Amino acid sequence: NQETFATLWLIALLIPIIKIAKKDDEIEKEEPSNSLRELLSKTFSTTACGCFAGILSYFSRKNFFSELVGDYNRIIGPLASRINDSVALFIDNVDECFDAQREMWYSAQFALVSAVYKAVRLNPKFKIYVSIRKEAFLKFQSMTSMSLQYEGVSLVINYSKGELRDIYDKNIRVEKSRCMIASEHQLKHPILAFLGTEQIKHSYVSELEDAFDYIYRHTLKRPRDFMEIGATISKIPISERDPAKPQGLRILKDAINEASAKIADSYMQEVLPHTLVDRNDIDQLFSLIESNVITKNDLKEICKRFNNKVNCVGAGCKSQC
Repeated sequence: NQETFATLWLIALLIPIIKIAKKDDEIEKEEPSNSLRELLSKTFSTTACGCFAGILSYFSRKNFFSELVGDYNRIIGPLASRINDSVALFIDNVDECFDAQREMWYSAQFALVSAVYKAVRLNPKFKIYVSIRKEAFLKFQSMTSMSLQYEGVSLVINYSKGELRDIYDKNIRVEKSRCMIASEHQLKHPILAFLGTEQIKHSYVSELEDAFDYIYRHTLKRPRDFMEIGATISKIPISERDPAKPQGLRILKDAINEASAKIADSYMQEVLPHTLVDRNDIDQLFSLIESNVITKNDLKEICKRFNNKVNCVGAGCKSQC
């Protein structure tokens, strides 16, 4: 259950902290269980995630968990509370480890937040930083009376457009010069150096758009999206993607569109397991949208075609439709 999961995480957090603080020799003085002795002897117990994985691998053994809980109450918790050294732990990508099972995906992140909160209350010298998905945190808030407490020690990470540009610029500056079209501009004008232009011409009208803005609107406003687009562009030989040539500009745009489609598909795969929406319905709906500007009449027509109805009133749509 959830409480058991949180206890596992709590033990997995505190054992590496005790080892980092070089206090693990004090555990032996308290006559720990064989389960804890074995856990401490493993090299994986020096990290929280390694320790957690190790605990899960031993979990089916008879009395293993009950012995660890006893050790926590009698030895681990009291010893951790007495540590005077400041210790920092960083844990990331927990959601990826449990991606195959939706309920486990939520539970693992719920339990980690709960365990971190208990650990830092046990000893304020512990600084434990973990990342969890926003979808999980929002659901967690609706399921616990501790939502305000957890929210008070949490930071929702959002990046402004300017911050995303800074991240993109910095990544280009440390990229190999052989990936640059105009490497002489790499430090002062990184996007110009990488793309060979700071403006991209629209395919159908005589309008020029800032090159970063063009990339920006092909993302979901996350740093990893910009890295995905950058990596896709980098794979194309410079001679082929030179925007000074009509063919090169088309290849550059195609690369950005390809990466954008991959980003969108990856996002759909991430969020659909947490909804009641069928992927086939999403694909069918998207196939009916032929423009990025849609009028009210367009929406009505899309609704009718999607539901295969002559008109959408009475087909589950609101009467205003």
